[in-house]
Amino acid sequence: MVFLAGVWLLLAPVILDYAPHPEGLGAYWNDLVVGGMVALLALVRVLAPEHLPWLSLVNAALGAWLVVSPFVLDYAVRAYAMRATGNDVAVGVLILVVAVASAVTTYQRRKAARGPDGAST
Repeated sequence: MVFLAGVWLLLAPVILDYAPHPEGLGAYWNDLVVGGMVALLALVRVLAPEHLPWLSLVNAALGAWLVVSPFVLDYAVRAYAMRATGNDVAVGVLILVVAVASAVTTYQRRKAARGPDGAST
């Protein structure tokens, strides 16, 4: 799901029409860079689910950035503000929640696999 959210972020500026307008460059580049990073990290996480749970925490941080980025990058004064802000906040919350759940689940499974004494079973 996080991978698909990253792919959506790569496509959203064109689909939601806030690219390549000059006033859309902040949201445009933010979504391209963050979307690419989220998709790449999620893909690596799928390929090595038990070994790299910290990548989900990185994606969670990127999701948190998406939630605050419209305000930090000042989307509000731009013509595309509602579309870009709504998209980034919604997708950011989705990524944040799913990535944290993925990391927590993996850490819990790893702890359970070690057993009560901490040794691998």
